[in-house]
Amino acid sequence: MENQKSDIIAIPGFGFYPSSLWSIFGPMRRVQGGNHSDEEVCGMLGIYWDMEREGVGKVEMECPPQWDGVTACVPSTNINQLAILPCIEQYDGQFFDTKYNITKACLPNGTWDNYTNYTDCLDHPLDMHGGGVKEWEIFIFLLGYTVSIITLLVAIFIFLYFREMRCLRHKIHLNLFLSLLTANLAWVLSFAVQHFMVMFHDRKGTLTNLSTINCILHVLLRYFHLTNFFWMFVEGLYLFLQVQASFSVGSLKLRHCVCIGWGFPFIITLVWTVLVYCHKQAGIPTQRVDDRQVRRKGILLIQ
Repeated sequence: MENQKSDIIAIPGFGFYPSSLWSIFGPMRRVQGGNHSDEEVCGMLGIYWDMEREGVGKVEMECPPQWDGVTACVPSTNINQLAILPCIEQYDGQFFDTKYNITKACLPNGTWDNYTNYTDCLDHPLDMHGGGVKEWEIFIFLLGYTVSIITLLVAIFIFLYFREMRCLRHKIHLNLFLSLLTANLAWVLSFAVQHFMVMFHDRKGTLTNLSTINCILHVLLRYFHLTNFFWMFVEGLYLFLQVQASFSVGSLKLRHCVCIGWGFPFIITLVWTVLVYCHKQAGIPTQRVDDRQVRRKGILLIQ
């Protein structure tokens, strides 16, 4: 952006901007009482950058301001250079030292490298006496999911072992238990992968592979959570037909229940995944509900 006769101030998670310019964009942020997320403010900075370049007729190649997909708005930078911006102040309860920096490389073709380097931030967390997730909280989460998985496995074994429990009603129960089991397993695997992502944050190749696995697990977790509710609906539908339409209950077959319980969630999740992917490819900013839904020191919390 053009040089302005103003003091340059450091904005954690955004970069270094003239105070006169930030006095316009800063108050738009929710953390400062505005109505826009940091991602949306980043998009506005990108529009301002485009307008400024057109106004002054700049021709040299630069990488535009861009939301990195996590917590940072990477400022515009000349090609073959590193964008440098102060560390974010805090991410979901964990505070970081803003004296250190986030970096991201601007490639020779005017596009950003996929990797954003948070190493200095992660290596210098601040102890704010109570921030972040405690070890006992992690233990309670894992203990709860472990107990749930064990009891569900026992219940599934009972349904499969006794032949007299293979009527339609019990098969519906069995599928509900399976959906709960898969959702719990997906959560535990997501936690494990994100724990390794924190451990290997300084290994670019490993982090890229883990990020891909984490993305797949996140989609599966969404799908299996959705199947929980659809199988609950099937349970209610079966009871309704038994009580209110007993002559029609015979027309409900297992294949119908499977289509509702497993098929409809698959279609919905597939459409959601394609839309998210298309938005990402098109560079359209998507409003986040709450970053706490994504990660708390390696724990995936889907609220």
